[in-house]
Amino acid sequence: MVTPSAATWNRAGDVLSEIRIKEQQLRSRIPALWNDLLIALSARQVGAGVVTDNVRDFELLRRYVRFELKTLG
Repeated sequence: MVTPSAATWNRAGDVLSEIRIKEQQLRSRIPALWNDLLIALSARQVGAGVVTDNVRDFELLRRYVRFELKTLG
């Protein structure tokens, strides 16, 4: 189990703020992206990758944060 560090929580807030500003059409999705972003940042924090079938959200997040992503299917 990985618990996001304080720095990870802060980074998540910064990234979501950036998404909110740059991609205003996605503003309504910001609350739903919190958990996905914390998963991605926490994986990066411990040197792990993310495996998911939620390609849409994680590909969006990869435009703002570098992390390893493997998709199912």
